[in-house]
Amino acid sequence: MSRYFARACTRARNMINDPEALIRAADEANTSAANRNVLFAAVLDDFQASIRMVVAYARGNYFNVRPLTLVTVVAGLVYVVSPIDVFPDLNGP
Repeated sequence: MSRYFARACTRARNMINDPEALIRAADEANTSAANRNVLFAAVLDDFQASIRMVVAYARGNYFNVRPLTLVTVVAGLVYVVSPIDVFPDLNGP
């Protein structure tokens, strides 16, 4: 796990009980996804499904998700939106 993804997990843990923060993260991730290149298109449907799940959870429409799963998904959204650590594989373990 890269250092930045570890930080994104910490941010996500702090966000999971704040519906407004979750919705903001989902909105930012959705905007970021719309601006990604063709390589991101292969996972765009799955990424957007993750965004919808986070928004549904934040709005109180979906609770069938374990906290660790929610933290991981939100951390992934935060990680993708961030311009930091653009090449995580080059940073080593």
